[in-house]
Amino acid sequence: MDVRRFANTWNGIHSFNNFLRVVVICLIVTNIVSVFGWIGKDQLVLILPPNTNEKVEISRMNASQSYKKAWALFIASLLGNINPENAEFIKASLANMVTGEIKLAMNEQIAMAIEQLKQEKVSAVFEVRQVIYEPETDHVFVAGHTNLVGAGGKTNTSDQTYEFKIDVDQYSPLITYLSIYTGGPKTAAVLAVEREKEESIRKQTANPNKP
Repeated sequence: MDVRRFANTWNGIHSFNNFLRVVVICLIVTNIVSVFGWIGKDQLVLILPPNTNEKVEISRMNASQSYKKAWALFIASLLGNINPENAEFIKASLANMVTGEIKLAMNEQIAMAIEQLKQEKVSAVFEVRQVIYEPETDHVFVAGHTNLVGAGGKTNTSDQTYEFKIDVDQYSPLITYLSIYTGGPKTAAVLAVEREKEESIRKQTANPNKP
């Protein structure tokens, strides 16, 4: 029996077994890390909502602009076509989609709108003209015409804009900003132009004799 050859073979097998143990341990650790990473990763859901041709992406805490635009359009359509008969339904429908501060302001806005409709004996119809998403502010603007229809079909039309910031909480929309105003969308570009005009007027007023 060749003792030296046997010893070398035995040492080689032992070393190879140790190598295999290290490889197996590394694979186990890698699998564990992969499993926890998969569990902790946000799931991305792709949906195609009705009445839109845009693909919508939504995760647990975020969503694509098409998702936010779709919800903004839906909410603006509800608020823009409110009347004494559907006011409570609309408030209940939006109750879980707004923060506490927004909910209070929204309910006050609805109450004022209903009181105006009752006093003027008119009904409101909101016609959407455009929906704009502004990446810089993450705001959505739903702009259109509000028609106040009175007795005899007489109509008074004005431009109206609903401005939203819609976040996502556990795959559900959450309105964190809401502003309703007369006129066109007050985008960042529009506000910048308005500030320049105001600054120019202020300078002219401060120096009336300066050309």
